[in-house]
Formats: sequence, structure tokens, C-alpha cells
Amino acid sequence: MDFINRNISDNWPTIYRLGCLSLGGLIAFSIAFKGTAIYSLSEVGLLIAVATVCYKMRKFVQLPDKVVLFAFAIFAVGLIISAISHGEEKIIIETLDYFTRIMVAFFVMYVGVRWFFKSDVFYKAVTVGALVSAVACLMAYICEPGFMSGRRFAPWGNNPNVTVQLLAMNIPFLLLALYKLKSSKLWCLLNAFSFAVIMTGIWMTGSRGGMTGLIAGALLMVTLYWISFKNQWDFRKKIAVSIIMLCLVSFLSMVITANIYSRANSDKARLDILTIASYMFIENPVNGVGFGNFKSAIPNYVHYVGKDKVPQAWVHSHNDLFQWLSTTGGVGAGGYIVFSFIIWWYLLKNIFARKSQWTLWAMMWVTMSLYCHGLVDENIYQRQIAKMYFSLLGLAMAINDREIQDCDKFSCEEKV
Repeated sequence: MDFINRNISDNWPTIYRLGCLSLGGLIAFSIAFKGTAIYSLSEVGLLIAVATVCYKMRKFVQLPDKVVLFAFAIFAVGLIISAISHGEEKIIIETLDYFTRIMVAFFVMYVGVRWFFKSDVFYKAVTVGALVSAVACLMAYICEPGFMSGRRFAPWGNNPNVTVQLLAMNIPFLLLALYKLKSSKLWCLLNAFSFAVIMTGIWMTGSRGGMTGLIAGALLMVTLYWISFKNQWDFRKKIAVSIIMLCLVSFLSMVITANIYSRANSDKARLDILTIASYMFIENPVNGVGFGNFKSAIPNYVHYVGKDKVPQAWVHSHNDLFQWLSTTGGVGAGGYIVFSFIIWWYLLKNIFARKSQWTLWAMMWVTMSLYCHGLVDENIYQRQIAKMYFSLLGLAMAINDREIQDCDKFSCEEKV
């Protein structure tokens, strides 16, 4: 048991068990395809445990690095200013609802990990969460409603692109758990089963962007691993080369996928939607058409692409940046861009500084997957995807910060 946990477990064993159990449930059902009720119960249990420990120890909760807090603040300020400037209650409520959800997902996970993390519970929770997703996929496969037209896998009312992204974000952490639990045949078998089912589900979605993002993330990991061991390079050179490789990998993967797996009608529709999003921003450069208003605003812009009515499937811009630009304008999108750069910088900096912090590598893979997919389709604007992403981000950052704290006080022989 690490130094952070020992005092809590020795003095308040019941609270410690509640915190560990709740954190395990939160981790598992952050990545699980189903189980919202269990996620919510785990969240409440973890908050109770954290509040009790803080009260008894007379300490405040441990928060992320100041630069991360600054990133969230800039993101929040941009969205809120954009929403208030419209003066519409609906836009303000939707904006606050979205940002509150991602903030809660991130900070509850972060604070819980800082107080109650145990590495074996973490890896087993990831295994359980992935297993729930795998079983849910099998159940959906058996039921015909699990498919949409064209035989693309899209269970529970999700479209294939949401499905593929939710499943893809399981893979990096699932592989990490498979490696860390390799000494146990049972846990390895469960992880291998989940991996096979989830990868099959990803393939059956037929989502080019989702599959390309997952592959691009793997390629970037190989590249970063090579860069990290270039000891003769200084930190700035490593960051610069990493950014160049990130852009190159994402560009090439998108171009190759679009040409090899082209879908004429779908590709034309996405270009039309992107054109509409561009005009939304051009006509509303400061605050956009309003958070959550993309679909309702489309009828005012379809004439730019020569249409009289809006196809039912046109609900978002199919591009992460243009979604923010069109709906929140330069103010909201600017906050999101600053936030994104800071998160990328944090992940790269800590990966290069601490090569064996494997949760950060997994999180970078998840981030790359979402980034590439967001170039052509689903993005962090989608609430279910956002909740999973920010939960995993809070998890990875908290594990990293715990280890840094331990290394500052004690030897750094043990690595998570």
C-alpha cells in the first residue's frame, strides 16, 4: 500500500473500504457501455468518502496542477461568455449542463484517485468495465435492433460513430490492464475475451473515422516511445517533433482512409455540413449560433449548399473545431483551443519526464483517437463521449500526480 493511503486505511478502515469500492465502481462504469445507475451510486459513495476523510484529516481535497485548472477556467469562461451574450435561457442552461457534467466527471474521479487509489483495484476495475461493454455488445449483436441500415453496429439508439468512439476509448486501458494482470490467468482470460469482442464491435460499426483514430493513436504511441528515448534531445525538441508527428499521423491517416474507403454520398454530405458550419461562424464570428443550436440553425443556412430542406441525419458539423466555432464562435472555440493545447502539453511533458507512467500513455492514445475521429465526425461535444473522456483524463492525471507526490517524498522505485 502506498504512503498516501496508509494513514486513511489505518485510522478509518470503513471509510477507506467505501472509498476504494466506490472508486473501483466509478472507474469500471466510466468505460462501460452500460451501467449509468451504478456509475451514479459510485460517484455519490466516493464523494461521501472523500468529504469524510477531508473532515477527519482537516485537509482540503487535492487539486490538479495550476496549469490544468487554468485550462478548465479558460474553457469555462469562453463557453459561459458565449452563452450569456446570446441572452437565451435555453443556451445558457445547455452550456452550464454540459460543462457541469464534464467538470464533475473529471474532478470527482481526480479527487477520488488522489485519496483512495490502489493499483490492483484500478486494473481489475478496468477489466470489469471492459467486460460489461463486451457483454453488452454481444447482447446487442443477438438482438436485431443492435444494427442500423447497412448492417452497421449501432446499439441502444446510438449511431455507429458514437458506438465506435465509446468502444475505442476502452482499448488503451484494457491493454494496460491485460499487461499488468498477466500473472493471473483468470483476469488475462477476461481481458482477452473483452478485447476480442470490443475490437469486433468496432469493426462492425463500419466507422472509418473511429477505426482510423484508434490506429492513428497506436502509431503515435510508437512514435512517442521512440522520441522519449532520444536522450540527446532536449525537452523542446521532443515536444516540437511530437507535434509535427501528431499532425503528420492525423493528416495521413485521414487522407488514406478517405481515399481507400471512400463513400461518395457520405463524403459529399460532410463537406456540405462543413460548409454550413463555416457560414454559421462567418455570420456569427463572436458567439456562434448558440451552444446546442446547430441542428435548429441549419435551415437558415442550407441554401449555401443548394438545398431546400435539411436531411434528418444532419445534426452536427462532423468536425470538432468547426462545431465549436459555429455554435460558440471565436470566444467559446478560443477557450476550447487553449484548453486542448494545455492538455496535450501536460500529457507530452509528463510522458517524456516519466516514461514508465503507462496510464499517461493510455490517455494519450485515447486523446489521439478522439482527436482524429473529431476531424471527420464525432467529437467531445457529444455528452456521452465527453463524460467518458473527462473521467479517464481525471484518472490518468491523478495517478500521475500521486506518483509525483510519492517521488518527492520517497524513492521512486514503485511505478503504477
